[in-house]
Amino acid sequence: MYLPMTREQWQEYQKLTALWPEDLRGKRIQDEAEVLRRNANWLLGRLYQPDARTGARFSRTTLGIFGAAVGIADEAINWGDLSAGTEQHSDTWFICIEEAAPDCVNLCAYIEEWLKAWGWKNVEVETEW
Repeated sequence: MYLPMTREQWQEYQKLTALWPEDLRGKRIQDEAEVLRRNANWLLGRLYQPDARTGARFSRTTLGIFGAAVGIADEAINWGDLSAGTEQHSDTWFICIEEAAPDCVNLCAYIEEWLKAWGWKNVEVETEW
């Protein structure tokens, strides 16, 4: 199971794994883009709860637990196929959440605030269909 990492934890992890034998190094999380993508997708996953019929479904009850704005529930989002990707331009990381309308400000703020709290200060989150 993946658990999110702060930027500081990831930097320490990079130092430690550099000491690993060569054959184990490929099994580690190697770059910031992967950590940010995994962190964002972990946060998206927290907006769901297990469901016997569908596997998982969006849950309004989890919004407050993770500090997400209740307004997320009213935004145009395809809850069945939500995912995040990353890109870097200069010193800024862009997190693109796919399968959500471009004006999902509450969803963007939820992801961006957590990533910044975890130490990634130059992060911008956007949504697209």
